[in-house]
Amino acid sequence: MFDVTKCILFFLISLIVPIEFNLLYAQKKQDYIIVDSIKIVGTVRTKDWVIRQEARIYEGDTLSFERLNKRIDEIKIDLKRTNLFSHVELTYQLEYTKEYHIVLTILLDENWLLFPAVIFEIADRNFNVWWKEQNHSFSRINVGAKLFHYNITGRKDRLRLLAHTGYTNKIEASYEYPFISKRYNIGLKISALYSQNKELVYKSIENKSLFFKDENNVIFQRQRYSISLRHRPNRRWISGLNIESNHNSIDTAVARQNPNYFLNGNSKQHFTSINYVIEYSTKDLNSRPKKGTSYSVQIEKIGIPGIEKYNLLHSIQKYSWTKPIARKVFYNINIQSKQAWIRHKEYPFNLYIGLGYNNDLVFGYEYYVIDGLDYFTIDNALRIPIFTYKKSFFKVLKGEPKIKIKMDFDYLVSIAYGYVNDPYYKEENQLSNTNLGSISTGLGLVVNEAINIRIQGSINHKMEAGLFIHSKSSF
Repeated sequence: MFDVTKCILFFLISLIVPIEFNLLYAQKKQDYIIVDSIKIVGTVRTKDWVIRQEARIYEGDTLSFERLNKRIDEIKIDLKRTNLFSHVELTYQLEYTKEYHIVLTILLDENWLLFPAVIFEIADRNFNVWWKEQNHSFSRINVGAKLFHYNITGRKDRLRLLAHTGYTNKIEASYEYPFISKRYNIGLKISALYSQNKELVYKSIENKSLFFKDENNVIFQRQRYSISLRHRPNRRWISGLNIESNHNSIDTAVARQNPNYFLNGNSKQHFTSINYVIEYSTKDLNSRPKKGTSYSVQIEKIGIPGIEKYNLLHSIQKYSWTKPIARKVFYNINIQSKQAWIRHKEYPFNLYIGLGYNNDLVFGYEYYVIDGLDYFTIDNALRIPIFTYKKSFFKVLKGEPKIKIKMDFDYLVSIAYGYVNDPYYKEENQLSNTNLGSISTGLGLVVNEAINIRIQGSINHKMEAGLFIHSKSSF
């Protein structure tokens, strides 16, 4: 008996099979996909060509079939690492005529990157020193105004203007444009700074800073002018060259208190520093990575031989590795070392720097400065995400994105070790040439993938415990 259903089914299969065969044959024959178009959705300020440059993809490019998903992930990571966007999403559509074509759609939420603000900041090395050792004195507060824009023309260029008075009188300005070459892989930055102080650290004894103060007169003045070039040949490598001219002066009373401040009782200091750095990174994010490796080498030469009196040379090496070890547990190790390659005692005090300054420290030793020629630190940490809060507000200015807040909260645990080598002044500072160690635990907060704040309790090898606050910015 004639079966109409089977005939119809056979007819449909006969139509589909050749099409599938042709597609498979074409894929076997054509192992690449042509980028037909790129649609960018959600931007307010950032130029489309900047996004294409950061993603390193253009119309007409070809993508490998085998690496398509990996390439999509790389684009998302590269755009997130700019810190220009709070959210990045990519979708794509494959089309086939005689060749495979792909239509990419990049969905973005821009971060709020304009920061005009009133300055109300502490002048000490960190919040902990100000609160405990300086009795949270308001005489050590700087007040003023600042204007920071990290995407001022939509070309990923950064403008920083700052002026404040109080503990330190300071004026600072810098501008960075990342695309001065035809290949858009070289950037230029210029900056200038002028500051005055009526108090300064003139020496360290027992790993504590000693201050000299004159209520009526400025005893320290600083001028700094710099120009930098930054080269980024691909998505993983960056190198930079910075040339800086420094002009400092102190009151003669400070030079009498510590003749080694500028060496030989001098009250004026002039030197040029040349700094070269090369960096490699596969990290998915700068401030809160989930995976990847990064390392860098920085070499700094202070003083031009035969022209300037200083002849100093040192290098700083950094290594970081992050890996998920469970569904919501991330392990991170940070290793850092510094070596002086020209070794002599002719180091001025203000350039004889070890741990305890900026973010170069071992947790648990926030109240100490540990000066020396060389140091080594290692930090083993676990990060466990707790929750994320997102909120979109409103536009303040035309041409700017909406104010958006994204806050990621984490639980943190770390074990740290450090060692500072001080061959010349170790008798005055007992923590030098000593094994340092600590255990810390607390909360971490990352705002808009850029501002990192941590509140943690730490205990060091001297069994000293405390609650400490740290903050830093990815910019």
